[in-house]
Amino acid sequence: MQIRRSLRYSIREGSWWSVMMGCGETYLSAFAEFLKATPMQLGLLSAIPQLISAVLQIYSNRLTGLLKSRKSFIVLFCALQASVWPAIVITMAFTQNVPLLILLASLHFIFGALPIPAWISWMGDLVPERIRGSYFGKRNRIVGFTTTISVLLGGVLLQQLSRIDVFTAFSALFILAFLGRLASTYILTLKYEPPPALKTRTDAGVGAFFRSITQDNFGIFSLYMMFMMFGVFIAVPGFVIYWLRILEFSYLQYTLIITAASISSFMTMAVWGSHADHYGNRFILAIGGYGLTLMPVLWLFLRLLPTSLYFPAALMIQILAGITWAGFNLSAGNFIYDAVDRERRLQFISYHNVMKGIAIFCGSLLGGWINSWDNPEGILHTFFPTGIFLSLGISAIIRLIASLIYLPRIREMRTQVRKAQLFRILAGIPQGMMLDSIVGFNRTVSTVRNRFNKLWRHRDFRSDQ
Repeated sequence: MQIRRSLRYSIREGSWWSVMMGCGETYLSAFAEFLKATPMQLGLLSAIPQLISAVLQIYSNRLTGLLKSRKSFIVLFCALQASVWPAIVITMAFTQNVPLLILLASLHFIFGALPIPAWISWMGDLVPERIRGSYFGKRNRIVGFTTTISVLLGGVLLQQLSRIDVFTAFSALFILAFLGRLASTYILTLKYEPPPALKTRTDAGVGAFFRSITQDNFGIFSLYMMFMMFGVFIAVPGFVIYWLRILEFSYLQYTLIITAASISSFMTMAVWGSHADHYGNRFILAIGGYGLTLMPVLWLFLRLLPTSLYFPAALMIQILAGITWAGFNLSAGNFIYDAVDRERRLQFISYHNVMKGIAIFCGSLLGGWINSWDNPEGILHTFFPTGIFLSLGISAIIRLIASLIYLPRIREMRTQVRKAQLFRILAGIPQGMMLDSIVGFNRTVSTVRNRFNKLWRHRDFRSDQ
């Protein structure tokens, strides 16, 4: 009963967390662009927080042990993360300084990243293996839906308030992010925590992990994720410049582009979760990995279209990206639970995240540097007129190489999986999106109606008294 109730609380907590994500983190880069950040500063905005937070995750197990509770550790740092948003609003009101924004953003991501291994360990103890795919598919779908609503409302608010004052508009978004994180932190206190396995095994040390990294299945998976994130984040710092400066999208169009990916992502989460339970996480990871290789290529070809088609084409690319990222992230997250036993999970996830964080730092830094280039006339200029387009090309190549090298070496951990059928999986995604959206809408209407009826009956009962 406690576990079932905690799983419901986890979905509610994630929904409030998504308010912070949708109204806060989503618009940090746009806020930095408003402050006239350079391409290198935008790269540092992604790079520095990721590096510091990833390295500090090594100490996550030790800090959790000091507090004797994963729950206490997570609640503390989530509360600290919430406090950063009003700090950003207050400090930026006095000095619109980009380096100071990077510092505060670093604190935000550090406070958010440190509890991640403990949270994954906690959820691994709460969610039974047989329903992990379906549960996290449902949770991610609901969180994705609320993120989408938050991004949309944030974009509308930003567009409307910007007519009065742009800084005031961003401040309003960041206050909403603060309130969302505060609510999610409170809900975390209501969840049940099973007795943790905090004792570290002798084969869970950092030396043991890296000595066997090229032979161990989880180690190979970690190497793959590291190189994939390196390739992905070479392109990431340039997107906000690409959309707002080169394509000259408005804040509302920027919001709709982000929302398109969120909508397609949460609409396919349940489908991907079902496929992961049936065909295994490794196969879904491969579909997502090769699919992500195509995304930078599509953005490269976008500039060859007529100007009038820029925005609709961007929406289509983002819809495909959302579908692909949904399968990739869900299968990658579930694979961690399958590949690492409970006693080593907290430590190994920390090492895994350190590798990803270093890769994101290096990729963002390299991407920011490349984006600053102004390619001279010649063959290179014909295909890559600015550094932003060059970073997209390099990103696609690295993603492809990482997938070709590491995906064939990753083994599926589940023994009871069906024979993979690529065509059936891909063909079932549109059908699953439509079915899931209809069923989800009906469930939402039914839930609202039932709650309203309960309140109404309660009111009638009280009036009779």
